[in-house]
Amino acid sequence: MIHELYPQYFPGDHKTINNKKSLLYRADRIIVHSNQTKKDIIKFYPDLDTSKIDLVPLASSVILNDSTQITAPELINRPYLLFVGTRDKYKNFSFLLRSIERLLHRNDLYLICAGGGVFTSEEKSLIDKLGLSEMVAQITIQDQLLPLFYRNARAFIFPSEYEGFGMPVLEAMACGCPVILSDNGVFREIGEEAALYFNLNDEQMLNHCVERVLEDQSLRDYLIKEGFKREKLFSWDKTARGYYETIMKLMSHK
Repeated sequence: MIHELYPQYFPGDHKTINNKKSLLYRADRIIVHSNQTKKDIIKFYPDLDTSKIDLVPLASSVILNDSTQITAPELINRPYLLFVGTRDKYKNFSFLLRSIERLLHRNDLYLICAGGGVFTSEEKSLIDKLGLSEMVAQITIQDQLLPLFYRNARAFIFPSEYEGFGMPVLEAMACGCPVILSDNGVFREIGEEAALYFNLNDEQMLNHCVERVLEDQSLRDYLIKEGFKREKLFSWDKTARGYYETIMKLMSHK
C-alpha cells in the first residue's frame, strides 16, 4: 500500500524515496487511496506496470451519535474556524494565519487548531506578530469530541499543498461543516463540488472564501448539503471490499 509520494514532491528524504521505489517495483499489487497518488506513481515511475495498481479510497472515521450532544467546551461558545492535524511546512499553517488575520479581527472569530501538538516557537512568534494571540488556540481533542468541533465550526480549512487522501475533508462533511480547501488534485477528487477551493499563491482568495461562507447562508447550506451527499459515497465497506478484491487478485496468480 502506497498512501502518497510525499518525499518526491519535497525532495531531501532520499532513504524514504528509495525505499518506496523499491517497494513499488517489487510489489505484485499496489493499493493507493486516491487517483492522484496513482497519477503521481505514473509520473515519477513511467516504466512501472500500472495494471498492478488498485484504487481503494478511504472513508470518514467520525460518527455523529449521542456523544456529540455533551456540553460544548467554553472555547467553542463563540464562532470559530477549524484546522485539524499536524502543521508541517507543507500544511501551510503560516499561509492560513496570514490569509485570515484581518478577518479574525473584524469578525471576532477564533481559529481552533485541533491536534498537531503545541505551537512551535516560530508559530508563536508569527501569531504574536499578527496580533492573534487571543484569537488562535491549539487544543488536544479526544476522539469522541472531534465531531462536536467539526459540527460547530463556521468552516473547516485545509490549506495543505499535498495529501495522499485527506480524511479530515470527509470527517468535516460527515459532521455538516462547510469545507474550504487548497486547490490540489486529491482535494478536488474527494470534494468535487461540495467544497470551496483557493489558490495557495493567493492569500486574498482564501480570505474571500471564508467571507463567503460566513456571510452567505444559502452558500453555507449548499456546502453542508452537498458535503453530506459527497461523504456518503465513501464507506469502510467499500474500502474493505477493495482490499479483499486485491487479495483475491494476488491469490489467483499463485
